[in-house]
Amino acid sequence: MGGGNSNQLVEYVHSYDPRGWTCLHAAEGPLSCQSMTIQNNDIGPCGSDTFQQWADGISLSCRNSIVRNNMIQGATDGGIVIFGSPGSQIYNNTIWVLNVCHVLADFWFLELTSSNPLSEANPSWWN
Repeated sequence: MGGGNSNQLVEYVHSYDPRGWTCLHAAEGPLSCQSMTIQNNDIGPCGSDTFQQWADGISLSCRNSIVRNNMIQGATDGGIVIFGSPGSQIYNNTIWVLNVCHVLADFWFLELTSSNPLSEANPSWWN
């Protein structure tokens, strides 16, 4: 998802066992992706605990986006990873760690702005 698009909606998706490094990737494309909503999804399991076979649950690289009300279960790297994404809001997501998780939330700000992503009320549970 993502690329040079605006106002995309990803909803009611069950994404699991990715072939790459993330179950759900909102990509920036030519840095023009904006206003994506990722909500009400069932994500995971993602990756394995084998060396370098880890995977994120949700990877966001899209400005002014919303990530909310998602269940991320069994991500072996980051539950939710934000790459830049100024003006985005990440809230009310549940990250459930089944076996191993190297990073629960990871913020890589690729762009310094006064409106950095807001993250709140994202409980994490260890099993």
